[in-house]
Amino acid sequence: MKTKLTLFLIIIYAGFVLKAQENTHSSGTFNLYTGVGGVYSDYQDVKFSDVRFSGIRGRFQLGFQKEKTDKYLWDLSMDVDYGKEHAQTHNIADVTIINSFIFFKYLRVINENFLLGGRVDFLDLSSRTDLGLMNNGSSVIMGNSLYASATYRRPVINDNWLLEASIDFSLMTLQDELPSFAAPYSQNLLENGEATYENYNTSLPDYKDAKFYMFWNNSRIQTEINLKFKSRLSFSYIWRLRRFSVVDDYPTTMGSHTIVVRYNIVHRVK
Repeated sequence: MKTKLTLFLIIIYAGFVLKAQENTHSSGTFNLYTGVGGVYSDYQDVKFSDVRFSGIRGRFQLGFQKEKTDKYLWDLSMDVDYGKEHAQTHNIADVTIINSFIFFKYLRVINENFLLGGRVDFLDLSSRTDLGLMNNGSSVIMGNSLYASATYRRPVINDNWLLEASIDFSLMTLQDELPSFAAPYSQNLLENGEATYENYNTSLPDYKDAKFYMFWNNSRIQTEINLKFKSRLSFSYIWRLRRFSVVDDYPTTMGSHTIVVRYNIVHRVK
């Protein structure tokens, strides 16, 4: 499974990089950026409880972006969230959330307003910890996803402001989660009858027990509205929804609203 995953990501990444090297004589920009913001999230995992959780956390962002005029745009970014969620029906649970994303997005310029391409999540790690539950208090979801992506952009107000609206829709996901529905193993390990006391595991998920999901049983969608001011500053609103089932009819739903202020530490025009 690890070999298949590595080959899958290398092929996708190599395709993006080769495309990005085309027509290197055209002008463009390069940005090294950082961003900070806030996230409001909702969470419900029906296989454990019908209780919904919600809360606020902070986000830190660091990334690179390169664009060749009238050719392509690519973006390599790392986002890290940290904060708390609380149950909506009682005041007992106090859940600490740590989410990490590392993704690469490549878009081809169709015309002056539209760009089309794809995105690969090299790391999508979601960790939840409730110390009040003791040995059952931690859960981790880890995966990699391939998305279809589109962006629409146009100047607004005047030439100093650029509005971008984008959408990412997942096509396929390789994912593993701990604990499972009934024990601290991956669900796939249980269903295959491979769980034993010797392979007891309460640490991070392992890709050897991961499973491929297509968009109809692991829906992931993200939309973003980004307002850029001149060459350095931008303001973004991001809406993200994720819904999947590792056990039939027991879905997990995760949603978030995010506001981010981003600043280009380095901005170069070629």
